[in-house]
Amino acid sequence: MDSCSFVASTLGAIGDTQAVEPLIVLLAQTNWHARETAINALARIGDSRAVVPLIEMLKQSDNTQEKLRQTIAQALQRLYRSGRLDEIDKLAIISLYGTVIERHYDRISHADDGCSSGRGSFHNDDPAHHSDSPARIFQL
Repeated sequence: MDSCSFVASTLGAIGDTQAVEPLIVLLAQTNWHARETAINALARIGDSRAVVPLIEMLKQSDNTQEKLRQTIAQALQRLYRSGRLDEIDKLAIISLYGTVIERHYDRISHADDGCSSGRGSFHNDDPAHHSDSPARIFQL
């Protein structure tokens, strides 16, 4: 574990809201593991200051960063469900659900011709049918 990842992990484990700003700074790291650890630490702490930076990070991620996008979506889910966000932050997450994440899953569902299984082919353009879709992640 590199030093940035160690710091993010430690700050998240402590859970003090004073760690939010340094963790937000770590989101800009080029090291994938440091960013992932910072994202998870922010979700663990549950402070509303993490919502906007995580949304911006998700908006700026591209389609080649599937693991990053999934980690951010799961962190936003944890924040949404934490009960510690005000209505404005909840609306920001819901708005994100309706734009960035939904477009991402539309791209996936339209790119697939269907997936083969032992019982034939299945294809559904409804993103809610994907196990990690926003509809299932946020359960709104």
